[in-house]
Amino acid sequence: MIINQNNGLLYFTFKNLAGFDEIDHAVFTRTNGLSRGDYQGLNLSHSVGDHAEHVNANRDAVGQLLGGGVVFAHQVHQSDILMINGASGNAKSPLHQENLTGDGLVTNSAGAFIAVKLADCQAVMMYDPVHKVAANVHSGWRGSKGQLSCIASANYRPSRDSHRLAAWAASF
Repeated sequence: MIINQNNGLLYFTFKNLAGFDEIDHAVFTRTNGLSRGDYQGLNLSHSVGDHAEHVNANRDAVGQLLGGGVVFAHQVHQSDILMINGASGNAKSPLHQENLTGDGLVTNSAGAFIAVKLADCQAVMMYDPVHKVAANVHSGWRGSKGQLSCIASANYRPSRDSHRLAAWAASF
């Protein structure tokens, strides 16, 4: 992993994924951000009790760094995959809302940033360079047991032709 810092935010990128010029990715840490107390740092979750204005400001900082809107879902530790189209992933995306529920996001829309939030679970990022499809999966023990990453990769492929599917896992 490559350590990066920009606008005060510390984040990691994967060396092999960085080789694909058509996509951007980042794995953010809790370093910096506006949350205080038990949520000190870059908390991006509305569901843990942090002040909404802190979470919203943290999400804005991530969106500014990435250069667009970021789609977040309300994660429920299940195996539901959400297909995100261009309308959901544009720069006007509601960063502060989680109107979608699921633990995996898949998109083929250029400029769409799909995010998962982690505490003690894994994130699995996948990219199909042939079909230009990306997925980001929140996989806790239920998602792993329910084969969420396999379900996401199956949703990926518009056809069953063989091609290379690249995947990276992050666990903190």
